[in-house]
Amino acid sequence: MSEGGRPIRPRDVDATAFSAALEALLLEVPDGLCATFVDAEGETIDLSSRIDLFDAKVYAAEVAPLLARLRTAARELQAGAPRELRLVGERRAAVVRHVADGCDVLVVLEGTASLARAAWA
Repeated sequence: MSEGGRPIRPRDVDATAFSAALEALLLEVPDGLCATFVDAEGETIDLSSRIDLFDAKVYAAEVAPLLARLRTAARELQAGAPRELRLVGERRAAVVRHVADGCDVLVVLEGTASLARAAWA
C-alpha cells in the first residue's frame, strides 16, 4: 500500500483557520502524503500529513529557497508573479500553489497519478 493510503496523522500543533482546508485537500488527493501551508521563510504555518510530521515540515522548508529563486527569475523575466510550481520525479511529485503574499500551499504526492487533482483541489 502506498503511503497515500495511510490515515492522516494526529496534529502536533494547534489547529488554525487553515486546518480543515488542508485536511480536506489531503483527503481529496488519494496519493497525497502531506499538505503544508508554508510562509516565505519555509516555516510551516499549518499542515495535514500522512507521513511523519517532521518530514512534512522539512519538505516545506526545502521548497522555500526554490520558490524564492523562482520569484526572482519571474521578476527578471517580467513574467509576473508565479502562481504554481509542479515538481515531478521518478517516485514523488509536488505542487506548490501561491495563496497570499508570502504564503503557499505545498502538496507532496506519492507518484504522479493525482498530480492534476492536487493542482486543482
